[in-house]
Amino acid sequence: MKSLCMKSLAPLPMMLLACLVIFSPTFVQSTEIFTETLAYETQRLNLDSGAVIDATLPGEEDADISFAYNALRSPNAVMLPADTEGIEFSYLWGTAFDSVTTETLVSLTFSTEIVDESFSAGDTFVVRTDTGAVFKLGNAFESEAGVTFDYSVLE
Repeated sequence: MKSLCMKSLAPLPMMLLACLVIFSPTFVQSTEIFTETLAYETQRLNLDSGAVIDATLPGEEDADISFAYNALRSPNAVMLPADTEGIEFSYLWGTAFDSVTTETLVSLTFSTEIVDESFSAGDTFVVRTDTGAVFKLGNAFESEAGVTFDYSVLE
């Protein structure tokens, strides 16, 4: 396919750019970073759609994560899988959000087990949703009302 593309480049300069982008080994897809705030215990996030879901309403179960509040320690935020089955986590304590890339995924172990540890600014969680999409979450900031964090799709 690469040689076919290269043969057709001479008459069409725009195809050159397209072929370089598609076949370049150094091409990196830009990924948007989203910032969200979830209230403790009462809001959940569907990572795939970006929808914040009211956890107090019956039947609102299409979410991936929520945050519990643990008053016995600081930071207080504990990230939990929502009720949706098939959500898996990999916890990266002390790993900066920006340092987690798609290359990081090969070294991760995912689990459905809840880990009762604080989610702080220097930690990153990697979440595989029930659709198979993989997201990273980090740069957490707590307030009395909830947790503000960044998230981005990895795969």
